[in-house]
Amino acid sequence: MATGNFDLTDQGRAALRYLDRDAAEACFRQALEETPDFVDAIAGLGQVAYERGELAVAAREFDRAVTLAKQQLGGDWPTKLRYSDPTERSYLRALHGVGLVLYRRGNAAAAQETFTFERQLDPADHQGSRFLLAKIKRGQAWGR
Repeated sequence: MATGNFDLTDQGRAALRYLDRDAAEACFRQALEETPDFVDAIAGLGQVAYERGELAVAAREFDRAVTLAKQQLGGDWPTKLRYSDPTERSYLRALHGVGLVLYRRGNAAAAQETFTFERQLDPADHQGSRFLLAKIKRGQAWGR
């Protein structure tokens, strides 16, 4: 399991909260220089691309992060992930990102499947997938 510099990725996420995508990207890239298979940094790059509207890049980064997460978990997802654990939280962030891209691209069925699986892994729903699932169930398109 690759453990990277969570201080850098936390700084990147803080920069995203202030809409400083360039600073966020720099933090995530620096974390990846230190640990090339650091899921949290890869998911962070996916989030930066997503917020820039670069959905193809976001999808590629989130998919890469999910693939690495699954590898780091031994090839199979467990029944639950702990959001309190920084590494497991990064796996949930990557999975959530995949769902966001799917939903924004109009693939509500695949997004629903992804968010439902995320909720199974994290029943406390730390990322608010229940709200997105409710929108999908009501037939709402992204952004409405």
